[in-house]
Amino acid sequence: MPRQTPCPSCGARYNTRDLKPGKRFTCARCRTVITVSAAEPAPAAQPASRHVEASQATLLGELAAGATLGQYRILEKIGQGGMGKVYKAEQSRLGRIVALKTLSPEYAASAEFLARFVREARLAASIQHPHALQIIDVDQDPATGDHYLVMEYAGGGSVRDLLKKRGRLEEKEALDIAIAVADALVEAGRRKIVHRDIKPDNIMLTETGVPKL
Repeated sequence: MPRQTPCPSCGARYNTRDLKPGKRFTCARCRTVITVSAAEPAPAAQPASRHVEASQATLLGELAAGATLGQYRILEKIGQGGMGKVYKAEQSRLGRIVALKTLSPEYAASAEFLARFVREARLAASIQHPHALQIIDVDQDPATGDHYLVMEYAGGGSVRDLLKKRGRLEEKEALDIAIAVADALVEAGRRKIVHRDIKPDNIMLTETGVPKL
C-alpha cells in the first residue's frame, strides 16, 4: 500500500498509508478526486506555489481550511454527526460567518434521501423563531458534487460543550434552555416538521448564551 499519493493535477501529496487501494478522497487544494492505487505511484511534479502538505489537507470528503464549496470558504471543522460534518465557513458574497454541513457520501448516494433532505431544508427555512437556527442555503457544489446545508452560525458552542466545561447546569439555566427549545419545537410542529435528534450536541448557544435548535 502506498505511503503517499500525489494529486495528479496540482502535485499535493497525501499520507495514504492507512487507506485501502481504491479508496477515493478529494484534494484539499484543487478539489481533484484522487484514487488510492494498489502500488506506490511515481512521484508527481510539485510546483512550489501550489504544493499542499498532507498535514494541511483532510481525506475522504473532509474539507481543509481554505477549501471552497460554492460561495463558501471553509475556515475550520467544528463538528461531526451521523449524516455529515459541520464547518465554520465564510459566505464570500456577504462576508458573514455561517455553519456549513456537508452530507456524507452514503446519504448523498440515495436519491430518495436527497429529495427529503432538500424538502426538509426548505421547510426549516420557513421557520422564523428566536430559538431556531436560520437556514440560509441548501445546494450542491458543481465542481465536486458535494451536497451541503448552510445555516446560521451560533458561535457559543453546544450545550454538550457547556456541560463538559461545567459538569452540570444550574436549575434555572437548564429550565431556560429546555423552555426555549420546546418553544422552537412548537413552531416547527406548526409547519409539520419533526426534529428527530434532540440532544445537547444539537442545541447550540450564541456568544451571549441564547439557545438555538
